Amino acid sequence: MFLAWVVFVLHFSLEHGKIHTLHIPAVDDDDDKSNCEFSTWVEAGFFEGIVRNLTSASIIAMKDIEDCVFTINLNNSRFSVGDTFALPITVKDYGRKYAVTVTGHTAYKTPLGRVNVLMFFKVTGRTDPPKFIPPTPPNNQAYTVYVGGDFNVSVYAKPTVNDRNISKFNFLRRDGIHVQQTTMKSVPGDPTAVYISMGWSPLNGDIGKHIVCANAEDSNGGVRQIISTDHSQENVTIQYSSDVINGTLETKVAQVEFLALTPGPRQICLNATDR
Repeated sequence: MFLAWVVFVLHFSLEHGKIHTLHIPAVDDDDDKSNCEFSTWVEAGFFEGIVRNLTSASIIAMKDIEDCVFTINLNNSRFSVGDTFALPITVKDYGRKYAVTVTGHTAYKTPLGRVNVLMFFKVTGRTDPPKFIPPTPPNNQAYTVYVGGDFNVSVYAKPTVNDRNISKFNFLRRDGIHVQQTTMKSVPGDPTAVYISMGWSPLNGDIGKHIVCANAEDSNGGVRQIISTDHSQENVTIQYSSDVINGTLETKVAQVEFLALTPGPRQICLNATDR
């Protein structure tokens, strides 16, 4: 028995005054049925009251439990720009046949396992994020790829503000393996649109289900610098460097070191600003 796999972003920035639709990609290697729901009771922990209140106020709603699609309504007076909150999500997998165990698992009714994820959200003002355009495949598109074959797919994007341009694409796989991709290319006939292609030639060890996610950043996004407060008396040293997550996501890293003069907790504040 395999539990469901999920790939998701830990932190979302969502514009105030809009209704946002979010999707959690989930697959199960042994083809069990997966359902999503907002966590409750022990699985929700501290966030149970938040989930209950936001659900009763129709601010959050699980629109499609099978495809893991939910909405967050930030067109609500309860939220202001700068607010932050978190939501716990539970992904359950159900057998398609009756499973004989100590307790018994009825097909499609009794879960065989579950995965809990905690998603963080920050409410922002207007950001005008870039958008994917045709012929980008639709969200949650499924493909059958054969061992020894050569699979390629392209994604297209353009900014929603005329004085911006697409600066990069990010690809993320569930197993953290680097995604082979081409350089970014212009779309003929549209000076602001660009596209990038990813390729994969699966081997025998790749047999199973996989998830690949993509996003686009425009010239207004991305972390530019990390600023620290300068009020420490304990010789704090902060070194800045660049790193790459999963072979694709460029990040800035702040490594903090200091010599404590006395025992006890410390508080170090860092502020990351984007472009």
